[in-house]
Amino acid sequence: MKRRFILLFVMSAALLCSTVTMAAPFTDNKNGTVTDNRTGLIWQQGEPGWMIWPSALDYCNGLTLGGHSDWRLPNIKELESLTDDERYHPAIDTNFFPNAYASYYWSSTTYASDPGYAWIVVFSYGCVYGYYKYDSYYYVRCVRGGQSGLFGNLEVSPSSHDFGEVEVGTCSLNPQVFALGNFGDGEINVSMI
Repeated sequence: MKRRFILLFVMSAALLCSTVTMAAPFTDNKNGTVTDNRTGLIWQQGEPGWMIWPSALDYCNGLTLGGHSDWRLPNIKELESLTDDERYHPAIDTNFFPNAYASYYWSSTTYASDPGYAWIVVFSYGCVYGYYKYDSYYYVRCVRGGQSGLFGNLEVSPSSHDFGEVEVGTCSLNPQVFALGNFGDGEINVSMI
């Protein structure tokens, strides 16, 4: 009995002392792009410089990088996902984004209360603000994947569903759930939900 206890103790100590390896949050694709392993988004590694919001949209839409031409300006949630709360000035992992500025970066998201403004991420400390689109010059980091682009062999579960009558402006006491999964190449258009 004593031997079993000692053996169990040694095995437990070995497990507790073993090194736990976490997957790296990013992968440097060695082609000017970085993949976010948590979201699957692929990011432009460098910055093209400062520009106003309409120019940022055009730049990303026209970018060809890493063998792909389906780049776009990220929405505010995507851009904010790059911030690292354990880093400051800049609040981004400079091991993967070595030329990142501790400055303002445009998102594609328009400010809801004033369409003349768009949301930006301040990479000095990782917060978000809304700024005027047409005379403010900020940095740009393009993204591909996510909301637009190729979706492949899309899997929808359930494959069909009757939501019943839905009254606009009300909330359902029994929320309905759809799951979408991406398993190949192809396009998807969602016209009504």
